Amino acid sequence: MSKKLSFGENKEKKIDSNKGSSSSSSSSSGGSAPHKRVFTNSSFSFANLTLKVVHASKLKQKKRTAVFAKIVMGGQDVFKTHSKKAKSDQFIYDEEFTSPIDRDEIVQISLYNKSKYEEITYGKIEPIGKVKIKVTDLTRLEQEVEKVYKLRNHDTGEMKIITKLEINELKPDEVHTKIFSYPVWVKDKYNVQQKQPKKNDLDICFSTLIRYVTRWIKNMRAQVTEELRFKLIDISFFSHDKAIEILVTYSWEEKDDDDDEEENNNEEEDEEEEVDSSSIQVLQGKFFSVETKLSKKHLNIYKPTSSETYQECLDNVLQTSVDGVNAAREWIKEHPHEYSTILKFSPVHTVFGVYSVIWFYK
Repeated sequence: MSKKLSFGENKEKKIDSNKGSSSSSSSSSGGSAPHKRVFTNSSFSFANLTLKVVHASKLKQKKRTAVFAKIVMGGQDVFKTHSKKAKSDQFIYDEEFTSPIDRDEIVQISLYNKSKYEEITYGKIEPIGKVKIKVTDLTRLEQEVEKVYKLRNHDTGEMKIITKLEINELKPDEVHTKIFSYPVWVKDKYNVQQKQPKKNDLDICFSTLIRYVTRWIKNMRAQVTEELRFKLIDISFFSHDKAIEILVTYSWEEKDDDDDEEENNNEEEDEEEEVDSSSIQVLQGKFFSVETKLSKKHLNIYKPTSSETYQECLDNVLQTSVDGVNAAREWIKEHPHEYSTILKFSPVHTVFGVYSVIWFYK
C-alpha cells in the first residue's frame, strides 16, 4: 500500500520570487527570497486527479539501489510509493494516487535514493530527478493520458506516468472556501529545531500569501462557463504564532443578459482590434507593518496580572492596531494612481506587531 505523508512531513522547500521590504510589500514586488511551502485546503476543487507512477528508467543508479517516488499534489497531499530496486534498468512501481486539485496547481513527482533519504535527519536532500506537471496542461489533453516524461536535473532519466483528470461540475450560489496556510516558525542556525520568526520572515510570509491568493483568484476568474462566473465574497485572516492563514470565501453566480451582451460586444471589438489586457481589473494586495508597542516583558504574559498592567498592555495593543491601519490609509491617500477600487482592509496581529493588508483592484 502506498503511503500518504502527514501535513508537515514534506522535507523539501520551494524557491519563489518575492521579497517583502522592511516596511511594506505588494504581491507584485520584485526580488528573490526563499519561502516555505504554502498549504491549502478547499471545500471545492476544480477536479479530481488520479496519477499512476508506472516506472522510472535510465537513472544510472548502482545495481542494488532502492528508489522511491514522492508525489506532491492537491495543496497539502504528499504521497510516497514503495521503494523498488531496478529490473532491467527499470524501477517498476505501478502505484496509483488520487487527490482533489485546483486549476492553477503544479503536480511534482520526485525520485529519491532510499538509503540517502533515510540518512538525513534534518535539512534538505536533493532528488535524483523530478517531473512537474501543470494541471492546465492536462485540461487540454484527453481525459486519460499515458506519457513518458524526461526528468529535470538528470541527463538521461525518464518516468512513465498515467494521469486521469475528472473535472467537477460548478453549481451556482454554493458558498465555498479556500484556506492558504503558511508555517511561520523557522529553523535555528544549526538547522535542527524550530523557533519563532523574525520580522523579515513574516515579511516573506505575507508577500507570499498575497501572491498565492491573488494568483489563485485570477485563475478562478478565468474558469468561467457560458452560464456561470466566479464571485469573490470575502478575504480574511487567521493569525497564530505557528502559522498565518488566509481564508477566501467565494461562490459561482449565474450570468445575466447584460453580461452576455457585454461579452458579445467584446467579441466584436476583438475582431477589429486587440484588447488592452491592462484595462482588466486584477486583485492585488499590499501590506504595511507596525511594530508592537508591548515591551518584551509583557509580550507573552500567561499568568494572572494586575488590572493596571493589563490595561497598559491593552492600550498598547489597541494603539498598534490604529497605527497599522493608519499606515495603510496614508498610502491610499498618497497613491491614488496605484488603484482603481479598494476592496478591504485586513489588519493582522503577529508576534512582531500589526500587519495591515490592503486588497485593491488595479
